[in-house]
Formats: sequence, structure tokens, C-alpha cells
Amino acid sequence: MTGPIWVTKAVVLAIHGEQLAEHGGSDGLRDEGVLDAALARPLNLHLHAAADISDLAACYGFGLCQN
Repeated sequence: MTGPIWVTKAVVLAIHGEQLAEHGGSDGLRDEGVLDAALARPLNLHLHAAADISDLAACYGFGLCQN
């Protein structure tokens, strides 16, 4: 079995840019470190807990929506 395919910062920023182009809004990030932390949370969960793919997806969603 292969491991998860992680969401990269470049992908998140590309999606963010597409959403801004389509819906408008302020360009840029409020805090790039917060984005880095949100993207690292699922990786840490995977390495240190018995997490399945739904746990990792929820961790991404929570981390990105929280901030």
C-alpha cells in the first residue's frame, strides 16, 4: 500500500488564486506560517498516530478553515 499524497503549498496557493479570480477578494496571505502549520498537521498526525485517510482529510479541512 502506498502512502498518502500530500497537498502542497503551491497547490493551495493556486486554488486560492483561482478562487480570488472567480469570486474576488484581497490578494495574499494574512500569515504564511499559519498556512505552513495547517499543511503540516496531517503529516504529523500520519507519522504519530494511527490515522486513516478520513482523519487526514478532516485534519486538512480543520487546519485550513480554522485560520
